[in-house]
Amino acid sequence: PGAGAEATASSVVADIIDIARAKAQGLARPNVPILGFETLRTDLKALTIDEIETEYYLRITAQDIIGVMANVASELERFGIGIDALIQKESDGKNVPIVILTDKARESELDEAIAAIEKLTSVTAPVMKIRVESFGE
Repeated sequence: PGAGAEATASSVVADIIDIARAKAQGLARPNVPILGFETLRTDLKALTIDEIETEYYLRITAQDIIGVMANVASELERFGIGIDALIQKESDGKNVPIVILTDKARESELDEAIAAIEKLTSVTAPVMKIRVESFGE
């Protein structure tokens, strides 16, 4: 019974978007327009990805050796990217997963830093990157 996983997920995402829009507009609760969209507005400009600064979640798999985290942090610093949080998970004996939440950065700068990190001999897999959006902050 129920709408199914995809329909439920779609509904939840729509609710989250409505809440984020309301928060960005300073409203106490969502004000969903008729048919679910606002009347055309000409004062809004779509930003390119290069104009947006956001935080990122990075997952790096590297050899479990001394200096790996320092090398990764050094590459991020070289491209002007700060670290908000860093967690080193338990090693499997050979590799260790490193999880980093960055400070706000432009994607182009982060991509350059990731390319440099992936060239480190101690990094054993492609870096996984996920944007962390914060609406209106």
